[in-house]
Amino acid sequence: MINVWSMPWLRPAELVFPDILGERDLHWYRNVYPGKSVPYIDSLYLGSVAGLAIIGAFIYWRKPAGAITIVAFASFVLALGSNTPILRFLYDAGLFRSIRYPEKFALMAGLSLHLLAVLFVDRCFRREPRALRAMIVASSGVTALSIILFTLSFSAGYPDLFRWLWGSPPPVILDAIIRATRFDWATAAFMAALTTGLFGWLRFREPGRGWLALAFLLIAGELGLESNRLIQRIEEGFYDPPPLATSLEVDSPSFRTFHVADLQGRELRAPWTLSSEAKSWLHRNGMYPRTPATWGFHSVLEGDYDMTNLQSTTDLLYALFRVRQLTGNEGFSESIIAMSNVGSLLAYDETLARRILATPP
Repeated sequence: MINVWSMPWLRPAELVFPDILGERDLHWYRNVYPGKSVPYIDSLYLGSVAGLAIIGAFIYWRKPAGAITIVAFASFVLALGSNTPILRFLYDAGLFRSIRYPEKFALMAGLSLHLLAVLFVDRCFRREPRALRAMIVASSGVTALSIILFTLSFSAGYPDLFRWLWGSPPPVILDAIIRATRFDWATAAFMAALTTGLFGWLRFREPGRGWLALAFLLIAGELGLESNRLIQRIEEGFYDPPPLATSLEVDSPSFRTFHVADLQGRELRAPWTLSSEAKSWLHRNGMYPRTPATWGFHSVLEGDYDMTNLQSTTDLLYALFRVRQLTGNEGFSESIIAMSNVGSLLAYDETLARRILATPP
């Protein structure tokens, strides 16, 4: 689990550039999270103004920043997990025995940095010259950097830079990814430039109603555009029984469903452009493990998602896979299914899956 969800080095930049790992239906998480296609934490983004205030607070630097910096730095180092030798050293020294999902420590860093941003913005509201100067330097610096990255995105070497940072995405969508990142740099430049003007105004005038209204519109407007990605929503019909559930009969507790598709080796992979919402619908419609109970079905022999199942279940599944590997048979032993009181098999149909993916929405 340490290797799977260790935070990549560049991810803290998400505090300022929310889509640095992808946006909307284009994402490249799978290149930096081995074995997974999504990060453990959906987003570290706190809002453009908050991100810029964090940078400004480090430029401004007062005593509270020192303690918060230590907490944030230590949290980010732990969140990096296997991407640094530090965690390995702590294990070897006997200080740590087990850490699951290192990226979770980034939440502590985000909370401490958010507190730092609040304290710093309060200084700006008091029109402290040094604080305002630090905020303007931070936001204008991010504006300049974003403009440079936006300009760089038109260069011939930009695709190679992307591959060096994130790995090689499928060629068929590389152009779409480049256009998406180009839009992200432009948006970041626009937001940072507005913030520069907003706090530049405070150097000469009190924060009156007009200033507060502009600040509110800037923050609310930006977070409104990002809200569905930060706090995902889905339509109410998602919680109705899927067609597969209505086609099966809920019998006695001895009747169990065995989701063979979840354990079968599948050659067909979902496209990179498949959104997280679409993946949720796929799991719901396919009644994948952890969802059948919603519709009143008992299930059995599910894959161990987080290594906390009973050892006997894990040993049984390993033995099953070993037999399948030695015999070359993709099927599952009827005797094991009988012992598990399985009454319904949910299998994977690659022909049907290809047909569905080929059908225009």
